Formats: sequence, structure tokens, C-alpha cells
Amino acid sequence: MEWIEVFVATSQMGLEPVEGVLYQCGLNGLMIHDEADFAEFLENPNREWDYVADELVEEKQEQTTGITFFLRDNLYGREQLSQIKSALQSVKETEKELDLGSLEVTMKNVAEEDWANNWKKYFKPFPVGDKIMIKPSWEELPAQTDKIILKIDPGHIFGTGTHETTQLCMELIEKYVKNLCKAKVRDNDTVDEVEDAGVLEA
Repeated sequence: MEWIEVFVATSQMGLEPVEGVLYQCGLNGLMIHDEADFAEFLENPNREWDYVADELVEEKQEQTTGITFFLRDNLYGREQLSQIKSALQSVKETEKELDLGSLEVTMKNVAEEDWANNWKKYFKPFPVGDKIMIKPSWEELPAQTDKIILKIDPGHIFGTGTHETTQLCMELIEKYVKNLCKAKVRDNDTVDEVEDAGVLEA
């Protein structure tokens, strides 16, 4: 199924009035983009996140304040879009004392399957310790490496692999393997003992 992704550019002051207009037009699922929110998120001293992908930071910093929503790309969706444009023009004319921004409407077509895969672009190969490289199955390494490639997709028991406790466990396993090799333990015993010793937490 095809969808129309619609973005209405506005100002921080205009977010609430525009949101009200869209609700009156029958929309329920709205994505609010407030430039100030992401800046506050990054600067929050009490943050609870470990890592933010560089691509996501760049994308959010370049993003204009506004509201995104989706309509079906069919006759009903097109009629609803026309109704929304008329309602936005009306509020712009009646609320001249408010800084509503440009209220410019931009659109693009989106295939439904894209939504199931877009999240993948935020997960890239990354090194852990001296010899380990974590890589999602859909990513290619940018260059040859002598590291041990661990192919695991985020979303399984392993999670993303970016959590500090997960990386510490992998580094300890790496250190443990080195010590076993130095002690010239048999290969089979090494594998068994490492599997018993290593507990990866998502």
C-alpha cells in the first residue's frame, strides 16, 4: 500500500494551533518535530541514554519545526489533504496575531515496506575491545579488517551491542580467551569454557 507523508512547517508557537487543526480534520497519529526538544535532549545532564548515532544527530539538527502525518494515497486521502490545506489557510488568515510560521505543506510518497526497514540505517558496524567488530547483517564493512566479525542484528537477545555492560562483557571474554590461549589450553576446552563464562546482556 502506498502512503503520502505530509509535513507542515510551523513555529514553536504554531505547533499547538496546527495540531488542533489537524485533529479537527480527523487525524490522530501526528509526529511533532520541535527543534528545541532535541537540543534539550542532548544537553540534559540527567540523560539515561548511552549513544546517539551521528546520522540521527545530523538529521534532527537539520529538521525544521513542524508536524508530520500520513495519508493513504487514494481518492479519500487526497480529499482529506485538500481539506487540511484549506483549514491551514483559514487559521493563517484568522490568527494573524500568532507567529504560525510558513505553514508550508510538503509531501512525498512512502511505500509501507519502507517503515519496516528505515530503522536499520541507524545501526552501523562498530569495534569492541581490540579484536571484535559488531556488524548487522545488512551492513558492509567500509574497509578490510583483521578483527573478528560478530554478525548480530539488533532486536534479538543481544540488543544493539552498544550498551556499556554488553561491551564490558565482550572485552572481558576477549581478555579471558587471550589468557586461555597463553596457557595453551586445548581448542575445544577453550570454546566450552568461554561459552560458560560469557553472558551477553542486551
